[in-house]
Amino acid sequence: MSDQIIQPAQQHESGEPFDTSEWMKQIIGFDGPAKDFLQLWLKGVCAWTQSTGGGVLHYKESGEIGMLGAYPIPEEDAPPLSWLGAVAGKIQTDAPDKPGILSLPRSDGMYGSDHKEAVAIVPVGIETETLYVAMHLHSEATNQNVTGIVLSQIQALGGMLSLHHRVQVAQQKSIAAERLRGAVSILSIVQKRHNFRAAAMELCNELAARLGSERVSLGILKGRFVHCMGIDHSEKVVRKMQLVTQIEAAMEECLDQETVIAWPCEPHAQFVSQAAAELGEKHGSAQVLSIPIRAEGKVQMVLTIECSAKSLLDPGSVDVIGLLVELASAGLYRTYLHSRWFGARLAHASQKALAVVVGAKHTWIKLLVIGIVALICFAAFVDGNFKVEAPLELESQQQAVVAAPFSGYLMIVNVKPGEPVEANKTILGQLDDSELLKELAISEAELLTYQRRAAMARKESKEAEARIEDAQSQRVQKQIDLLKQKISRSILRSPKSGHVVSDDRNQQIGMAVETGDTLFEIADIQSLRGILRVREDDRPEIKVGLTGQLRIAAHPGKAIDFTITNIQPVAQAVEESNIFEVWIELKQHPDWLHPGMEGEAEICVGQRKYGWIWTRRATNWFQMKLWEWF
Repeated sequence: MSDQIIQPAQQHESGEPFDTSEWMKQIIGFDGPAKDFLQLWLKGVCAWTQSTGGGVLHYKESGEIGMLGAYPIPEEDAPPLSWLGAVAGKIQTDAPDKPGILSLPRSDGMYGSDHKEAVAIVPVGIETETLYVAMHLHSEATNQNVTGIVLSQIQALGGMLSLHHRVQVAQQKSIAAERLRGAVSILSIVQKRHNFRAAAMELCNELAARLGSERVSLGILKGRFVHCMGIDHSEKVVRKMQLVTQIEAAMEECLDQETVIAWPCEPHAQFVSQAAAELGEKHGSAQVLSIPIRAEGKVQMVLTIECSAKSLLDPGSVDVIGLLVELASAGLYRTYLHSRWFGARLAHASQKALAVVVGAKHTWIKLLVIGIVALICFAAFVDGNFKVEAPLELESQQQAVVAAPFSGYLMIVNVKPGEPVEANKTILGQLDDSELLKELAISEAELLTYQRRAAMARKESKEAEARIEDAQSQRVQKQIDLLKQKISRSILRSPKSGHVVSDDRNQQIGMAVETGDTLFEIADIQSLRGILRVREDDRPEIKVGLTGQLRIAAHPGKAIDFTITNIQPVAQAVEESNIFEVWIELKQHPDWLHPGMEGEAEICVGQRKYGWIWTRRATNWFQMKLWEWF
């Protein structure tokens, strides 16, 4: 009996011979799920100990008993075996730390047998945990000697569980180290890029090359939407492309749910993958995986991977991607923040600083509400300077006109618009006097002739003829005086001091002018005044004596003070609106100020509430509409 127990059985329950050496090779070289290993190990233990069945149980911290593996494999709808329930109760009650035999009070008819039953329970230590191996023994193995040998065999074979566990841990560490090296390698390549778009392209290219995937894309949250910033081997991403639009839709689907989105997925998956499915179906991808990337406490980026049927991702590759995402998320997002333009970086820094005061959530909304409340309070209770703005034009109150003294031709122009002139000194120009000089010479010759005739008549005592000649002489003399006067007036002098405000006459040299034609206009700067065109709804606020400042368009950096001297009582229609002319007196008269200049004026009316200042026009319009409607 003893020999039968020590030597492994040559046949198992199916009647086929059990190959111990083959079983040991399978155990040593096993590389699969832990559940399959336990079933294979239990199969060999049953053969060694001639047990009818076995199981490996785990005592959880919660007090529950879990089944890690069983042999023979129970059918799907089969009820749990009663002897396993008894073992679970024993473990839950006593938690034995030494091998022992549990005698069942009665048979449960396992495998149709009706014999006395016993279960061997052997604790096996796996690092810090304890597993319990329970083997249902044949009725022949219930005597004390045999059970002792069986317990020793189970305990010896239990070392395989610990060995397998250590091998698995070593393999997992090796795999984890290899994955970590791969992730760190990609991370080091990405971190060399200081521009976010270049870093995104490098990340997508490296992942696509290492995973053999069809397409890898990286998107980042901008405002409320995800923008695709990089696609492997694509130098430029055009957001209007249909492919980019569908990738961004899949990314936004992942970002909204803040979880990994995989397509195809299980029917009972706890996420929506409609956009991912549409992306995969329209572009022939067999697998679509979107991974959210967190930074600063929330999802900021999304990595989307598309694979063909030949390059489907295994769980190990997904783990590498997850590790890479964890390592690269902070640095990648920091690169994005530093790559933005100065205004965006300043706004982000301001938001972080203000979040300390108003909270990290909805910072801008809170600040907006606070700002609106503060603005309302400011407008309702704080007084400000109410100023009325109006366009202005300068004109001279004392202006002289130099007209053509006679008909002729403009020969010389000595001044240009804006030049200063002095009264009776500055020669503005000259008319052509050549014809007048000819007429003067003829008249002087004619005068000399009449004077000679009169002298000869007196010598001959012809007094009557002499008087006739004297009369002719006087007529010609008056004509000569008139010609000399015209010649002297052909030189045009400034009648007063001031500045030339007329148009440039240099282009009119040689042109004919008629008597009375205006040639030059002279204005006195010291007599300048401004004319403001005040809107009709601002007229009630304007009074004589109010002061203000004006700025000329030609010199906007220089302000001139003024005082209102007169307000025209009648409105004028200008461009479909009524305006009132307001005359002002200037306090300063700089040399660069000339008539005809235009600018803007501000009239200081007095203190008013800011709310009234900002809303008075809208309030007046609303009151008029109410009056019209009701």
